[in-house]
Amino acid sequence: MKSTVLLTLLLAGCSSPTAGSPTTEASLDASPASDADHARCGDGTRDPEEQCDDGNTASRDGCSAECREERVGWQERLAPAAPPQRYGSAMAFDSTRNVLVLHGGDSDPGFFADTWEWDGSAWQRRAIAGPGERRWHAMAYDRARNRTVLFGGNGVPPLATTWEFDGSQWTERDLVGPAARWGHAMVYDEQRSVVVLFGGFTPDDRATNETWEFDGTAWTRRTTPVAPPPRVYHAMTYDPVRRRVVMFGGSTDFGSFDFLADTWEYDGTSWVQVDAGEPPARAGAVLAFSARLGGIVMAGGMVSDPRTWLLHEGVWSELAEVGSLPARTEAAVGYDAARDELVVFGGRLWFSPYTVLRDTWALGYP
Repeated sequence: MKSTVLLTLLLAGCSSPTAGSPTTEASLDASPASDADHARCGDGTRDPEEQCDDGNTASRDGCSAECREERVGWQERLAPAAPPQRYGSAMAFDSTRNVLVLHGGDSDPGFFADTWEWDGSAWQRRAIAGPGERRWHAMAYDRARNRTVLFGGNGVPPLATTWEFDGSQWTERDLVGPAARWGHAMVYDEQRSVVVLFGGFTPDDRATNETWEFDGTAWTRRTTPVAPPPRVYHAMTYDPVRRRVVMFGGSTDFGSFDFLADTWEYDGTSWVQVDAGEPPARAGAVLAFSARLGGIVMAGGMVSDPRTWLLHEGVWSELAEVGSLPARTEAAVGYDAARDELVVFGGRLWFSPYTVLRDTWALGYP
């Protein structure tokens, strides 16, 4: 019951004021208001005809510009000049410039080598040279060095290159590191200030369960007492509350429909499988931490499951209140910390009819 109440309060961005809050209820037995004193949305006082009043006239903060309650849910962001349709692209949030950076992908047919940025309301293509055409690569933002790091991908041939983007230009690093691969996952460990890479499919036709770390200077392979089984198209994110890398699912091999339903955590020393009451098996899902919801959100993938899931305190549960992300797999996903919402772009439908997508969705306020 306590968890249900907590989740309800998280999803309802604006509720009745509490004691000590600067927002106060309009007195029921006050004298009739004059026209000058009549309900002013945004003045910090919740009048009878208002559902909320948080002292401003901005929307997407739990209380709309019209002083109506806003609830967190999946919202399509109708943005002009969006990137062309694609799947297998990579995206990471640049917390220095407060934009999501998207690179590459596949339009089926045709790989991309372009770089785009999302500022919460519009896409902008960056007219810069950078990594070549590729799909199924991975990116993570290194907050200690203010760089977006990109590794690998399915290009021609498969790639083992490391690139960095500082917001102005891409630079290829001359490094020895992981073998060429695609379908891997990569996140930034904020506690230890390293990029963590796991898995992927290598040119020798095998899925791998290697763990690598990049500290900005060198790649280092990590050997752990226990390692998750080899996989590709898995989903991975960082939980800043529990200070763990979290991974879910994937496929046991390239082109295989042998999907996984396991949850793993990595603390920099060991991988541990978590008995979290797993959602259905899938590959190609979107997975990201949400500060607003206080846990890790997962949706989509190669699975007939329209539900959105939340991993909170080590347990998965259905997040029915937010609705459903339209079906897709291999979409780009990133957590926009400046606006506190998950952003999903593109992907493709595996089920009839096969379609490559170019829509933008956010798990946030309307």
